[in-house]
Order: sequence, then C-alpha cells, then structure tokens
Amino acid sequence: MALWGNRGWHRNPYLLVTIRLLFGAFFIFTGLLKLIEPREELEAVMRAYQLFPEALIPWLSLALPWIELTIGTCLALGFLTTAATWTGGALMLGFTLSLGYTVAMGIDLEDCGCFGSIGLQQSGSTAFIRNLLLLALYALILRSPARAWSLDALLERES
Repeated sequence: MALWGNRGWHRNPYLLVTIRLLFGAFFIFTGLLKLIEPREELEAVMRAYQLFPEALIPWLSLALPWIELTIGTCLALGFLTTAATWTGGALMLGFTLSLGYTVAMGIDLEDCGCFGSIGLQQSGSTAFIRNLLLLALYALILRSPARAWSLDALLERES
C-alpha cells in the first residue's frame, strides 16, 4: 500500500514517469520513422486524410516528424515537462480527431501513416480506437505532469 501512497493509483510517481517515458519513446519512434522515409510518402498519407489544403501538405510533412521527435525527446528527458506534455497531448488529440474525421466521412485509409512504412499498417478505424485508448492513458500525465526523475527536477535543485 505504501508504494501507491494515499493519493491514489493515478498519481503514483512511478506510474506517471513510466507513462511519460513510454510516450517519449513513442513520439521519438514515430518521428524517426517519418524522417527516414521519403517525404513524398508522408505527403501521400496526409492527402488521403482530405483535411489539409494542398499548399500546406509539404510544410506539414516537413515539420511533423521534427515536432514528434522534439516532444518525444523532451518527454523522455523530462525537460520542459509540462509544455512537452501538453503539446504532445494536443498532437495526440489532433491525430485522433483527424482519424475520427476519416471514419465519420467514410474515407478509406489503407494505412493511417502513424508508423511510416515499416509494415505496421492500420486502417483509420483501428488507429482511431487505438488513439482513444492512448489518449485515456495520456490523460494521466496531462493531469499531473511527471516531473519526478526529470531534467526539470534536477535543474530546479541546482538553482
């Protein structure tokens, strides 16, 4: 019982740090996968969503992997933890809403594009359900950003 403390299981620092690290690794992984593949493949996936003006797609396909990589690195290191947590949550929400839009509009995505072209293809509806579950898990660190065992905590102690 002492491991979980009196604050409840959802505020356990070990759990919150584990979730932060897992999402950090997740964003690093997805960002790197998108960076190593030809940008035209990500552009094609973005076009399939039918959400963005054609002029924006090249810019989004250039920026998205770097945004994911930056958020993932910050989460993994615990640097700018609150900002990275909220930015990552906004990105996850945006991905989930985009997938929900494709499902609602009947747009048939062969692959959601979440994991580049490494063979982890998921349809829009499968990815939408997965993202809903991930958002529920992510909500725990949105509520209480995991600053324990973080670079932020170390820097605060130093100053």
